[in-house]
Amino acid sequence: MFKNYFKVNIRNLLRHKGYSLINIAGLAIGMATCLLILLYVSNELSFDNYHPDSDRIYRIATIRQLGVGKDVSAYCSPLMTLTLRESFPQVEHVARMRNMDFTPVRYRENVFFEDGHRLMNADPEIFNIFGVTFIKGNPETALNRPYTAVLTKYMADKYFDDEDPIGKTIQVDTSDYEITGIVKNSPSNTHVKFGIIMSRNPVPDNHFSNSWRANVFYTYVKLRAGTDPKDFEEQIKFLAHQHIGEELEQRNLAFTYFLQPIKDIHLHSKLKFEIEPPGNLTYIYIFSAIGVLILLIACMNFVNLATARSANRSCEVGMRKVIGAYGRQIIWQFLGESLFMSVLAMLIALMLVEISIPFFNELSGTQYSIYQLFQPQLLAGLLGVVLFVGIVAGSYPAFFLSAFKPVTVLKSTLSSGSRGGMMRKVLVVGQFAISITLIIGTITVFQQLEFMKNKNLGFDKEQKLVIRFPSAVYLGDKYEMVKQEFQKHAAVTGATSTSSIPGRWLNFWRLWPSDKGEEYATGVNCIQVDYDFMSEFNIEMIAGRTFDKNLASDAPGMVNIINESAIGAFGWSSAEEALTKG
Repeated sequence: MFKNYFKVNIRNLLRHKGYSLINIAGLAIGMATCLLILLYVSNELSFDNYHPDSDRIYRIATIRQLGVGKDVSAYCSPLMTLTLRESFPQVEHVARMRNMDFTPVRYRENVFFEDGHRLMNADPEIFNIFGVTFIKGNPETALNRPYTAVLTKYMADKYFDDEDPIGKTIQVDTSDYEITGIVKNSPSNTHVKFGIIMSRNPVPDNHFSNSWRANVFYTYVKLRAGTDPKDFEEQIKFLAHQHIGEELEQRNLAFTYFLQPIKDIHLHSKLKFEIEPPGNLTYIYIFSAIGVLILLIACMNFVNLATARSANRSCEVGMRKVIGAYGRQIIWQFLGESLFMSVLAMLIALMLVEISIPFFNELSGTQYSIYQLFQPQLLAGLLGVVLFVGIVAGSYPAFFLSAFKPVTVLKSTLSSGSRGGMMRKVLVVGQFAISITLIIGTITVFQQLEFMKNKNLGFDKEQKLVIRFPSAVYLGDKYEMVKQEFQKHAAVTGATSTSSIPGRWLNFWRLWPSDKGEEYATGVNCIQVDYDFMSEFNIEMIAGRTFDKNLASDAPGMVNIINESAIGAFGWSSAEEALTKG
């Protein structure tokens, strides 16, 4: 019976080539679009779940409350790691990690300025927490010595080509590092896409290495099996206050630590100093809805075409019933025909995805591969899509056509589309409604993107080239010499120096009005700039003046410029009043 159904399906496809082409092509395009969206959604939902025992891995983040100012940061105190390692037996492994700024990396004549997010300093235990596969080297000893580094395969090929990197030395910024290991490239579904991991090198006993108030490291912990993360979080919540509570109280500071499951960081964390821009769960819902709607349009198109051909196939149904076919057999035949076309459409859709993935990756800045669809859970999803499309798109035509009465059909009294006319009208209206909704959504997103690109942010961001120099360059007054050299270039109209730029990280400082005590301190985001910063970024002054290098009163550290939000934070009523304060 199934063999006969298969033959009939093939004959119908070949006999009605135009109909078959339109129907299968419509389904294939809808499925291909849905599969591309499925790649994106599955990748976003799979972030950091590949680590061994990922359900026991957490990042410790910090809430720093200072007066009315609040700073929620992905960073943590450097002393957190040492304390957990010594005093908390429920911690199996703990390690610190810190990314660098945009930094030059050299090997012989090869020099590249690497994105700081790809350059990480870390404790040796990081390889006991993260799922990193070593190609060469020993994970237990790779970072045990100072000034050692582990490279990904991509970075090793980039700098060493066909050479064996093990034992060779690269220069990162102004320090030399020995290569002790090569690991597989970081997958796309992780929030830590490192290229080089360097050992935590000896540092002086200073504020950044020995203080509960300095939040400068990412801290990851792997809890022992059976540990309740909520209980552990309660135990470390006020750990800083257990060590320097009196000092924090005097400074009007409060530190609160909390755990972030590593699998939740990408979609559920929006903290300051994230290693990379996080994802957005809202986008997952939006794109999933778009994929379903596009698939529904394809199904509606299939049903419309099938019911429109009902009169042409009514004689076939009538004859089959006359010679003894049951209604359920006809239903199975048409459902089988629909499923067969759905399978063909899926095969074509996979080919379309394979062709379009390079362009999709270039557009979205991703590294998707069609092989990601061949994971067990996604294969089950593909099968589900085929069954969904085949059954949903074929069910109405199957039940509609199987209900034809042989006498009516053979007497030719069946009006073409008389039974399916209303359904086709509903489906056509539905298709137009969904299409219009998607078009409106596309226009809205486009307008929002244009708004984001062209919105006046309060400073001039055009024609600005931001360059970070090695740490050794900016010592003392050397930056003025470098700045003057840039200004001599014919293409340069101006230059300025700053500790950061608008939109990037800011220092969080304790500040208070000079006519009040330290108990009125509040946390303020600050950057340090030179005299030309305000004019080069064309920042509007609502009161007062910019810095003036010709005034002795404007020496570094003597004057500040604040924005309107800071006026209220310090308790002043207006910009004019703020000018009389300090």
